[in-house]
Amino acid sequence: IDFDQYQWKQRLLVVFAPQGDDRAYLAQQRLIEGSAALLTERDLTVLHVVATANAGDAVAARQRFQVASSQFTLVLVGKDGSVKQQWHQPTALSEIAVLIDGMPMRQQEQRQRA
Repeated sequence: IDFDQYQWKQRLLVVFAPQGDDRAYLAQQRLIEGSAALLTERDLTVLHVVATANAGDAVAARQRFQVASSQFTLVLVGKDGSVKQQWHQPTALSEIAVLIDGMPMRQQEQRQRA
């Protein structure tokens, strides 16, 4: 996964799971479903890193964000490419949106769009 291609264009929500049938991962997918407007409005792209798929990419992504292969983890990456927050349990997108909306870059975007 080339994370640099997103820098200054998109925020990332990277969803790490040990396997595709992980309970926390499936719960997170349900929380993401139906949130297209929220994601689009905040320039937020969701990337899934499942240990069993794309092994090389998964290993590199886990190393970059220091996430163990046995862990379910959400990582919010800002447009500047830095990690803004991590969660180790399924998290509502509304909670993530509140965090994003408090960021200076997001507030500037809202002023520009107003």
